[in-house]
Amino acid sequence: MYLRRLGLGCALYNEFYGCLLYADDILLMTHTVRAMQMMLHICDKFAHDFDSKFNNAKPMAMCIGNRYSERCATLQLANKNIT
Repeated sequence: MYLRRLGLGCALYNEFYGCLLYADDILLMTHTVRAMQMMLHICDKFAHDFDSKFNNAKPMAMCIGNRYSERCATLQLANKNIT
């Protein structure tokens, strides 16, 4: 609900998706790089508020769509670049 209120996430087959969770994995989905960085900032804040850490060796970003092959802006989680 929080991501939807902020206008972050995306619609897929008329359903809203902001993040999908499975065990200890998180999949964030959005339409723009700027929105993705905002979502990553929310994750940072959550980790700080709940005294948690993300494993910076695991995060990866993937672009899909018409411009998938273009160079993407650098995304950061916990002040470290994401591959």
